[in-house]
Amino acid sequence: MKRNGVLSALLVVLVSSTIHAQTSQAAWPTDPGKLAVFIGKWSVEGDVKEGNGYGAPAGRYTFTEKYEWRPGEFFVLMTRSGQGPGAEVRHSALLSYSVTTRQYSSIASDLMTGMLASGTGTNEGDTWTFVNIGQLGAGRYFHERCTLTVSSATTYSVRCETSPDAQTWSPSFEGKATRS
Repeated sequence: MKRNGVLSALLVVLVSSTIHAQTSQAAWPTDPGKLAVFIGKWSVEGDVKEGNGYGAPAGRYTFTEKYEWRPGEFFVLMTRSGQGPGAEVRHSALLSYSVTTRQYSSIASDLMTGMLASGTGTNEGDTWTFVNIGQLGAGRYFHERCTLTVSSATTYSVRCETSPDAQTWSPSFEGKATRS
């Protein structure tokens, strides 16, 4: 009798786990996989504009970006290093997709200055838009809107704007990335 109770309990746990796994996986959208377009190494060249909201010097920037899946393939880690006018460039970002909210998000950091930014993203075909808010320190914040347009498997363009109030936007960065 005791043996039947244990077997019944094991059967209930096994069946409920199997049903939960099947329904959870069936309900997961394929949207996290859209981030795969960025996976790999990219060479980026672009210009930071005068009066940008980042407080960065204006001029030509060149850097390398590397995008890698994190375990589970819901998160992509981007690392960036390179050179700008009189400044080394070292950033990292975590791009993700939440199956709960069905939204993309980003968390970025400037490893040279400690600046942090976070926000949400959308995807419409070949166009990605990330809207972030960042902190420069001493209570100064900036809003950022970056649009990445994937033109082929080997190139994308990026155009960022910044704003002190999320109302009036000014160009802050324009560039082109080539898969390397």
